[in-house]
Amino acid sequence: MYLRTRDYDPAILAPNLLQIITNATVADLGIRQIVENYAKGVVRSYLKQKYYTDWELTDTNVYSRYIANTTTPILFYSGSRVELNFAAYVPANTYNIGDTCSVTAAGVTTEYICNTNGTTGTFNPSNWYAVGIQYDLWNVQMPYPLFNVNANYKIGDIRFWKGNLYSCQQATADLTTNDVLDAITISNIPKPNSFPGDGSTASLNQWGIGVPYTFSIINLSQYNAWSNVGSYLQGNIITHNNTAWISLQGTLASPNINNEPGSDNVNWGVYAFNGIAPNVPFNTPWSGVTNYTAGQLAMNGSMLWVSIFGTASVPNVGNIPGADIKNWVPLTWVYGDNRDQVLLPAMVNISLKMLHERIPPKQIPEIRQLAYDDAIKTLKDIAHGEINPDVLQPYQTDAGQTVTAIGITKENNTW
Repeated sequence: MYLRTRDYDPAILAPNLLQIITNATVADLGIRQIVENYAKGVVRSYLKQKYYTDWELTDTNVYSRYIANTTTPILFYSGSRVELNFAAYVPANTYNIGDTCSVTAAGVTTEYICNTNGTTGTFNPSNWYAVGIQYDLWNVQMPYPLFNVNANYKIGDIRFWKGNLYSCQQATADLTTNDVLDAITISNIPKPNSFPGDGSTASLNQWGIGVPYTFSIINLSQYNAWSNVGSYLQGNIITHNNTAWISLQGTLASPNINNEPGSDNVNWGVYAFNGIAPNVPFNTPWSGVTNYTAGQLAMNGSMLWVSIFGTASVPNVGNIPGADIKNWVPLTWVYGDNRDQVLLPAMVNISLKMLHERIPPKQIPEIRQLAYDDAIKTLKDIAHGEINPDVLQPYQTDAGQTVTAIGITKENNTW
């Protein structure tokens, strides 16, 4: 859901919210989900002609490595946002690398990700990474600048558009004076660029075929398991205890042998947890001779990159992250809420008004109707340009430019 329970706190007390989503004495989160979908429809009806509302109204999920009750990795996209809100630490449980928990101390609840297999008993901070405070939000930044139909591009420029990365194959064509003068109406004046991925020949010529931008947890099955009789060289990657490890030592003359990853921190370092989370340290540098497969991570130029191509038989090797968009994309988690902060309270108030319709009409607080009316006014003001939204992306079109010529076709220097 776009809204999280925490978003309702400024507008309604938790017990009162619980009352209006309860069915037969049991809280029913599905009711809230249905109503929030209605609220999304209201927002879209006012703003979809001017803004990309679908880009804004995406789900806000608690960070997890897998889809609930499965071992299927969660895919993250540009704009994906997650909340840190893990289950409380239980001393009787056994935790392994990549597991999560919450710990409350002095009134502050901190969110942790485990970095040591077999962690149990009294909570020991040295076995965990602190990744934030409860309810912190993180989001995935756009990997490259958003495409702008009116901008000037040169060959090699990389732009992001509708979930894909595109590399400019053909520079922006400058409009000549005759192009403008020969146009009879605004709509006849061509835009300087073609939209990436629109299926036209012009688009393919200028932008080629896009590369989808997604990433998920590391697929450990692509690596061989560690063996105590294996001879490992520096840079070799193996799996052991649900973790990928990279050999820090080892040459042909003196290989890394019979040193168990996890017990030996001199010869082995963590290459990847079974999942990647916001703010978890990762500093394995990219190597031009390493055979990368899809999902592997590497640092290059102070940025974390994820390989989006590569198999055991056809690996991603020798392609430099940052210079090659077909094989690498940046993994840019940042702290903060990427939702529009003008639209957010409007969504809350529209949802609350609809939820209160479940109770007798005479018991609905007047403030709910007033807040709903104010939310609708906000949407109208955004649509009419009276209020500037916080981060909503304006809708781009290939309609003509802002020049109109009427009458006979105009010519240079002829009046």
